[in-house]
Amino acid sequence: MQQFQDSATWQTIRALGHYARRQAREALGWRLLLALVLSVAIWAGLTLERNPQRQEVFPSELTVEITGLPANLIVLNEVVPVRVRVNAPVESYRRLQSTSFVASVDLRGAGPGLHRFPVQVEVSDPQVEIIEVLPNDVDVRLEELVMKRLPVQMRILDTPPFGYRYEDPILEPQDVRENGITIKGPRSLVERVTEVLASVQLGTETTTIDRTIRPEPRGPSGVVGGVTLEPETVTIRVPVHQLSGFKTVPIVPQVGGQPAPGYILQGIELTPLAVEVVGDPDLLAGITVIPTTVVDISGATENVTVETVLSLPTGVSLSYEQRIVATVRIVPVQGQTVITAALAWINLGPGLRISLQPTTVEVTVSGPQPQLLRLTGAGLSATVNAAGRGPGIHTVPVLLAAIPEGTTVNRLQPQTVTLLIEPLPTPIPSPTVIPTPTSTATPTLTPTSTPTLTPTPTPTSTPTATPTITSTPTVTGTPPTSTPSPAGSPAPATPTPTASGS
Repeated sequence: MQQFQDSATWQTIRALGHYARRQAREALGWRLLLALVLSVAIWAGLTLERNPQRQEVFPSELTVEITGLPANLIVLNEVVPVRVRVNAPVESYRRLQSTSFVASVDLRGAGPGLHRFPVQVEVSDPQVEIIEVLPNDVDVRLEELVMKRLPVQMRILDTPPFGYRYEDPILEPQDVRENGITIKGPRSLVERVTEVLASVQLGTETTTIDRTIRPEPRGPSGVVGGVTLEPETVTIRVPVHQLSGFKTVPIVPQVGGQPAPGYILQGIELTPLAVEVVGDPDLLAGITVIPTTVVDISGATENVTVETVLSLPTGVSLSYEQRIVATVRIVPVQGQTVITAALAWINLGPGLRISLQPTTVEVTVSGPQPQLLRLTGAGLSATVNAAGRGPGIHTVPVLLAAIPEGTTVNRLQPQTVTLLIEPLPTPIPSPTVIPTPTSTATPTLTPTSTPTLTPTPTPTSTPTATPTITSTPTVTGTPPTSTPSPAGSPAPATPTPTASGS
């Protein structure tokens, strides 16, 4: 309801009401005034019911136009677009388009620098009311508009076909050729431009060429944008003339010396493969190739790259100076050899002994000849691993030591060998000769004999006497030593006691 009261329709109704009251008071009276007011109210209500008001932000952005820009200034930045909030009858709102609005800023009286200007928006439908502009003002950076002239630098991107040459290019129009081209734009950008370049591609043309070119303003960092050239395009004419006494001749490299043993010359590369020479036509007719000076490859083991010169006949020269680079490819000779390697064992347990069958293997190796020569001289190591193996007969693989890089083992014969592992025998000690000592015992014999005679009388009529003899020998001395006598030595005498009695 508040929107309706604020609308132009309501204001019209109110004005009509005031007018009606004034007229009614003066002529018709209160009854006619009341009838008029009621009629207007009914009409307004019916109108609003059929075409109500709509207030919202128009969905499309509006481009802001620049007006009143001073002739000596230029806008540097891009002015941001705006949107508008409108109040309009529904039918009018539905008919709105972006072209129904005009958004603009007035720059009259502005100077260089950054400014903020209010945005003015006009709408073509009088029933549409602009309530708000979003944003209400925008930033505009202005800079002084300047211009300067620079000569156009012409660059031909191609070389002429064989037997032709390009004359100096001619620039049109004449004013640009004599006075240069005009660069126009903001001072900061114009000052960056140091040259104006026009590049021409001619291809294989053999007649005078005219090209319309759009030159480029360039600075230390490349093409400079934001400036304009006047004129935007120029015409470049390049005269093309045919030459006589020119010929393209292939180059033949000359090589001297021999590579190191085991190496060969694989090929030669030349840059360029041919050159253009100039001279008397009669001389050129007899030239089919041009040799280089000799490239020495004595003792080489790798590629040889040198800058060489051409051996040109007298009266013949190059049409333009060129670097002649020769690369001689040196590669090792590929070969094959058979090496007999003695077998060795490793990691045999303690207390064991080992025998191998066979004791050598044959190894066939292929690769670069220099590597094979070094391998043959240094020998090849072949082993068998007895780790963890006890007494008995075992079949184990042959292990080869690392071979030089670039070589390949083609064959190993045999690949396995037989090990006989036995315990070490118990050692038998050698007999020790012990000398026999000589006996020095001297026995001493001292016999002592004490005979005792005891008569026993028997009283008979005929006396008979029976004597009893008792002999007790006594031996005194040092017995002999118990050390056995050597074989063949006489035994010591054993003393014999002597009895004495009466």
